[in-house]
Amino acid sequence: MIRRLTLAVALALAAPVAAGAQDDLIELNAGMVSGIDQLGLPIALEQGFFEKHGLDVTIANPYATGVDSLNALQAGEVDTVQVGVPMIGAVVRGMDLVALGNYSGNAAQLGSDTTMALVAREGSGINGEDLSTLKGKKVAASFGTINHLYVLALIEAAGLGVDEVELVNTPPPDMTVALLSGGIDAFVGWDPWPIVAQKDVPGAYQVVRGGNYISYVGFNVSMRDWVAENGETVDKYLAALSEADQWMRANPKDAAQVATRWIPGLDPAVAEEAM
Repeated sequence: MIRRLTLAVALALAAPVAAGAQDDLIELNAGMVSGIDQLGLPIALEQGFFEKHGLDVTIANPYATGVDSLNALQAGEVDTVQVGVPMIGAVVRGMDLVALGNYSGNAAQLGSDTTMALVAREGSGINGEDLSTLKGKKVAASFGTINHLYVLALIEAAGLGVDEVELVNTPPPDMTVALLSGGIDAFVGWDPWPIVAQKDVPGAYQVVRGGNYISYVGFNVSMRDWVAENGETVDKYLAALSEADQWMRANPKDAAQVATRWIPGLDPAVAEEAM
């Protein structure tokens, strides 16, 4: 009886402490794009790394592209987002951004684009051994993003002019449907979308993957005025993401399951392959 009473008292005393600790967490709103390489963010949330570092993080529904995520950041809907190439254009246009750190890329080589691929429909005539076969084809890309940069690099490598390929501005989640309907001949995208298309579109095939045409680098970014006022929060945030990245490398199958919870409609088998 005494042991039970002691346990009850201990639990009663512990509850307010736990609640108090929860109240001490710093709130932060973050955004990500629906891509496999951005999984560190939800992993840090699900594995408790943010809470460990004193943060209460809310993640917005994944955005289709980095352009969309930057629009949300500028509108004040989130405090920080993960984004690649669109950051450059935004800064050029005057958006006062700070790169806090990067979530993807390779410090050991100039080219790092293996998460990018060009996928074509059956009968398109596009040949990975001869990229000049892109001439006259209708290819989907998300303008202003890393996949746009990738297809421009492919066109240049093929010895073609940009006006010799018809580029169609399309969000990555919509590319598979466009390929299936025959509205496009091919698309460029980041994982998991090239893998999704090859599984869902009969006859679809991978024309090229990676190839060191571009450097695929993504950053965690925030508005400068927010960073100036939240330096300690930034440190905590990056520390939690670092732990998440290490966990993801050590647990790729479990990380794939996380992906299925954050990227709408993603099949577990596709997620594992993308990892």
